[in-house]
Amino acid sequence: MERYFNTLKNEIIYQHNFYNDDELDSAIEEFAFVWYNHVRPHSNNYGSTLFEACFNSKNIRADCYNFA
Repeated sequence: MERYFNTLKNEIIYQHNFYNDDELDSAIEEFAFVWYNHVRPHSNNYGSTLFEACFNSKNIRADCYNFA
């Protein structure tokens, strides 16, 4: 969890100027539910996204689609 918040702060929060809470909320939602899970490769998963690692595991579970 610490890695997640570090990435959120360094790659989203500190890199952009948000003019209101709605812009910030939208950026965090995009980061959490799209970019971090489905786009960003993770070294811990040998370069796979979290979604790919979950989907390609031997124990495919229904919760692969429910990261929240």
